[in-house]
Amino acid sequence: MCWTTFFELGADSLKAVVMISKISKEFKNELPLMQFFQNATIAETAEYLEKYMTRTSLSISKAEPKDSYAISPAQNRLYLIQSIAKDSCLYNETQAFIIEGEIVYKKMEAVFRNIIDRHEILRTIYQLVQEKNVSGHHGRA
Repeated sequence: MCWTTFFELGADSLKAVVMISKISKEFKNELPLMQFFQNATIAETAEYLEKYMTRTSLSISKAEPKDSYAISPAQNRLYLIQSIAKDSCLYNETQAFIIEGEIVYKKMEAVFRNIIDRHEILRTIYQLVQEKNVSGHHGRA
């Protein structure tokens, strides 16, 4: 069993990412994705972890609540691109669905509100404050 690969046991790449995350957290050691694919048996992974246990992962602590936060360089890049090409919809994701049957609007609204409450990014706005880009959050949660 320890010489059977993770993928031979029926796993896929999404399950591999979840497994890598759990291993990295449990052993406080970063297990690179490529390394996992190359050494996909339990024995090979264990050998790799024993050999390279010198790197420890840092946990990300929760930020203190504030009205706004500095945005990341990646977020700033997207903001600049969007400000240059204001009519561009390059980063928009759109889909259309056909709903069959009766629509219960109150229930649909409750579902969307639940999703928005659960995911802070859906309540995040970006604005300029003293000529610096910042993000802030609106609404419940």
